This record gives sequence, structure tokens and C-alpha cells, in this order.
Amino acid sequence: MKLKISVIIPCFNEEKYIEDCLISLSKQNLHPDEVIVCDNASTDSTVKIVKKFQNVLPLRIIHQPQKGIIPTVEKAWRESTGDIIVRTDADARFPVDWLKNLTAHFDDQSLMACGGNWLSWDGGIFAKVLMRIAFPVGGVFFPIIRGFRLLVGPNMAFRRSILKKINGFILEKSTLPEDQLISFKLNQAKVKYKFFYDCPNYHSSRGWNKDIPTFCRYVFSSVNPKFYPEKSV
Repeated sequence: MKLKISVIIPCFNEEKYIEDCLISLSKQNLHPDEVIVCDNASTDSTVKIVKKFQNVLPLRIIHQPQKGIIPTVEKAWRESTGDIIVRTDADARFPVDWLKNLTAHFDDQSLMACGGNWLSWDGGIFAKVLMRIAFPVGGVFFPIIRGFRLLVGPNMAFRRSILKKINGFILEKSTLPEDQLISFKLNQAKVKYKFFYDCPNYHSSRGWNKDIPTFCRYVFSSVNPKFYPEKSV
């Protein structure tokens, strides 16, 4: 039986990036059955740009007035209808076989969630080289430091059944960033989830490539999440 695939994209003021994201999504050699863009009260032209793709993609635009990445992602997946829910970002860009390679791993009936790495499409040579080595190194040390393997926000997918079982991205009194939170919950549930290198995508390094202090906060957040820079989505 073919699994229905929903792609969810949280966004806030992404007018500079969302068009390229949706263009590359429309060129996938495996087409998603549903694309949900969850707007987190944008004040720019994000929604107007997204609407241009309603005849190109199986697209729905929904709105989350409550600010924050977790409420936005949470609303997006709960309003989706797919058996497999793929979560990415508005500033991501995708190789044509990204969605096919990512979701093919669910041929393993025991796999509940998975993800891949991302490479930087912007920034200087430092950003690009760093992302080439960050995931192999993090794949070794993050489980040792934090006790669980990490799936990353711009590139992860879940069975709907497991998100229901673990109550999605909700965890009372949690201070974890969204991707650390869901990875922690998957680990706590003792279900099978894996990280793969055959389904990378490209992502902006704008969040941590601003200056050295911001970069250091992102690095230190892998040890202690209190260092994670605050952001809306």
C-alpha cells in the first residue's frame, strides 16, 4: 500500500527564501501528496508568495498566531493527513531525489522516524566545510553527550502513528530546541529511528553564520540547550 506523504513547512517572514524552497519541492521526482505551509503571523509577503504555488503543488496554507517554532510545527503536523510527515524549513532547497530517498527508508516497517544531513547553500567556505564535517562528528559525539541520536529540523520524517503515540512536539516544561525535543521523545519511547546520509538537502546557514558569538551558542547548545539562540520559527 502506498503511503501518503505530507510535507510541512513552518515559516515566519520568509519572503526571501520561500519561493526557491517551493520551486525545488515542485521538481521532486517523487511528488508529495500534500504540502502544508504553516505561517506564524508573518508581516511580509510570505503568504502572498506561497499562494502563487497553489496550482503547482498540492498546497494548503494554515495559520498559527501563537509565536514559536514548536506551536507552528505542532499545528502543521496535526492538520496534515499523511501517513508519513516530512518536516523541513522555508529556507531549504532540495536535490530532485531528496523526498524519494528520505521516505524510501520507511519500506522498513519497523522504522518510526528518520532524517538526513544538510549542507549549506549560502555563507562562505567556512560554513560549507563546517557542514560537511558537523554531522559525522555530531553523529559520534551527540549520543555520548546527550544520550540520544539527533534528527535535524530541516530534514526529518515521521510515521503519523509515532507522532500520535508520543504526543508530537509537546513536552511539559521542556527547554529543548524543537529537533532535540522530538529526538529525545523518540529515544524515550524506545522506538527505531535512524539518521541516513543518502537524503541530504541544502539549507541556509544564516542562523548561526552571523557572527562568532552566535555560532558558538549553536555549538554549545549541543551540550546544554540553554545556549540555543531564541528564534520564532
